[in-house]
Amino acid sequence: MDSLRSSESPWQEDLALDALDAMSGRERRWAEDVLLGYLQLEPRAARAAAHTGEARFIEPLREVMARYGGAVQVEAAAALWRIAHDQAAHALLQKTATSLDADLARRAQRGLTV
Repeated sequence: MDSLRSSESPWQEDLALDALDAMSGRERRWAEDVLLGYLQLEPRAARAAAHTGEARFIEPLREVMARYGGAVQVEAAAALWRIAHDQAAHALLQKTATSLDADLARRAQRGLTV
């Protein structure tokens, strides 16, 4: 995960998706496996999963969305909405977009616009 961190502002909270895009073959598969392992721990992993567009992330993202809360849940929902146009994810994003928690609301609004 450390090698995928971006240092460019204002995207310091995101992974370096250009590094992920440059990977291929076994290296790419390994990086995706690492992302799968971090989905329930790291909101950036869900954003990177959405960036890949890979269907292999759909079920793990659904599980994270169902079992966890906070930023991890919202980012999983946003990734599901982007990859699979999942209606449950869309509903969660819409509900969270009006949340009193400004960070979660911002994340949900960003997820709805992507």
